[in-house]
Amino acid sequence: MIFDATGLPRCLSESGKVDKSQFARIADLAVDDGALMFNPVEADRSDVLSILERAWSLPA
Repeated sequence: MIFDATGLPRCLSESGKVDKSQFARIADLAVDDGALMFNPVEADRSDVLSILERAWSLPA
């Protein structure tokens, strides 16, 4: 597996760089970022929060 070979984090919680308490701020920044208009799928704050939650931990 790539993880075994590289030791790179597989999810946000393994990264040690993000805490769940930061999700609201990250979502606000993402929605206000002009780059979002180039995303092929429209996304709002709740969409971004959902993505962050899914990225937080490995699938069961």
